[in-house]
Amino acid sequence: METLLERIVATGSRLAIIDITGVPTVDTLVAQHLLKTVAAIRLMGAECIISGIRPQIAQTIVHRASTCRASPPRPAWRTR
Repeated sequence: METLLERIVATGSRLAIIDITGVPTVDTLVAQHLLKTVAAIRLMGAECIISGIRPQIAQTIVHRASTCRASPPRPAWRTR
């Protein structure tokens, strides 16, 4: 996450795309990390798209977001 945030600052990017197409499974720990990454990107003033999400992974992420006290504002989830 730190490298991604540093690159956003260095390039002045307004959009970050995280492609998880090749990720076979996402457990709750990974889902939590993705949510934190999206939140950090948005705090830096950029938007984030997570692409390549399969239905099972989407369910894990939604379940994790619903168990958090505060989910990231307006997540921009994209599926393939």
